[in-house]
Amino acid sequence: MSKNYIFILLFNILITSLLSRSMEFTSCKTYVKVEKNLEKGEEFGLLALEVEPNNSYIPFFIGQYIYRKQKKPLEAGKMFLKAKNRPDMKIESPYRVGEDLWIRTVHEAITREAYNWFNYGVDANTNKKYDEAIEHFEIASELDSKLTGK
Repeated sequence: MSKNYIFILLFNILITSLLSRSMEFTSCKTYVKVEKNLEKGEEFGLLALEVEPNNSYIPFFIGQYIYRKQKKPLEAGKMFLKAKNRPDMKIESPYRVGEDLWIRTVHEAITREAYNWFNYGVDANTNKKYDEAIEHFEIASELDSKLTGK
């Protein structure tokens, strides 16, 4: 092997290790996005929560791409609250809302979700599932305090 090849290989390994996330979170994302296996993705995502306690994107990812797809809004909301209680960080794919507003961080994305949880609460209340409605309203108010006027 040439010295240049070895240097390039070592450089790539170094960059990959500095920029990569835990193996648990990488596995979680692979199971969810590539293999479409939400159960295994959840398993590795929950492990990643422990391995990376300051990464707010992990609980956001679990809530958004696992629990919401499984139609588990209470679990998703609880994950969003975990994400809100961790240091804010960039999301992998920023998106635009309207003409001028870009959502670039986990906390910005979570705040926008509060209205969905408020609506889940309204639906549960309409269906006379009062305890569930209260849980949804509590999650909504914690995701965005503007909903309660705090």
